[in-house]
Amino acid sequence: MLQTKPRLICLIGAECTGKTTLAQAMAQEFSGLWVPERLRLFCEALQRTPLQHEQSDILEQQARDEKVALEKATDQGQYFVFCDTAPLLTA
Repeated sequence: MLQTKPRLICLIGAECTGKTTLAQAMAQEFSGLWVPERLRLFCEALQRTPLQHEQSDILEQQARDEKVALEKATDQGQYFVFCDTAPLLTA
């Protein structure tokens, strides 16, 4: 069983600089979990940026995704959760 809490590693930087690729690679290399950027998923699915009233939902979902990943990492004995963004930077 995992003795310490998993670490949440959030990558920050400008758009299209490789954060997603790096986060996925690090999760694979260090046997961790990867949490995708909820804003990116939204934009790809709807082919547009969010409206102002949609932004808080995206932020909250990002935070929930990260919480679920941390719980899953704890249950699975993984030490790292990698995110290619942080809720503070979303929407």
